[in-house]
Formats: sequence, C-alpha cells, structure tokens
Amino acid sequence: MSDYNYNDVLLLTISDPNPVYTITQVFGAVFESTVEDLSRPSSPVSVQAPSFGMSSLKIEDKSSDPAQDIRKRSERYRERALDRLKDAAREKGGNGVIGVKCEYTPSGFDGDVQLYEWVASGTVVMLKLKQQMVRMGGQ
Repeated sequence: MSDYNYNDVLLLTISDPNPVYTITQVFGAVFESTVEDLSRPSSPVSVQAPSFGMSSLKIEDKSSDPAQDIRKRSERYRERALDRLKDAAREKGGNGVIGVKCEYTPSGFDGDVQLYEWVASGTVVMLKLKQQMVRMGGQ
C-alpha cells in the first residue's frame, strides 16, 4: 500500500479518534491568528445597474439583523485562521495537523476599538493510512 496522497491538509482535534492514520513524522507546533474589528460595518454588496442614458443605480444588500451579521463575519475570520493553519502545515511539508484548537479571545485595542482574535494552533505531522486487515472467506 502506498502513502496516501491528500488534496488537502487534515485537521484533527485531540478528541478525534485516529484509527485510520499513523503519524510518520512530526514537524512541530504552529500558531496562526486573524484579528477582527467587529465595530466596523461589513462592506455592503454593491451592484452597478447598467445605465441606459440615465444615472446608474446602486443597490445595497444590508443585513437586517446586526447580531447575525457579526456571527457570520466572525465565522469567516475563524475559517481564515484555520486556512492559515493549513497553509503553515503545507509550508512545513505536513499533510495533517493534530491537536487542533481554535480559540476566540480579546486581542487589544486600536485606539478606542476593542479587537478580537481567532487563534488556531496544533502540531504539524505527516500522516499515512494504516493498512487495513481484510478477512478472507468470512461472512
């Protein structure tokens, strides 16, 4: 059986059972973060209507629920931190990150604005599929 080729880096938490993979090499710890400023409104989606001799019309799609908008934006920052963790693993030559944690914490201030940070961390490893035992003639 040959080494398993991944299209993407696997992210495994400490609680993930790992009966399928063997760790063949450890590259070390990685920490990646994304800082967000939730006080800024998200940029509205602007659509430029075609102008037929008249002034162009701008249509803005704004969220009606500010709390939902903040949750969605925060989730994008979290995903960005995890994507950066995958990028760091690729740069180190790994195809997996074990012990992945992603935590949200106050990060400091920019003037009088409170900044928050998503920090993704884990240990970069090289994973290999374990050989599976196959029963012959069993029911």
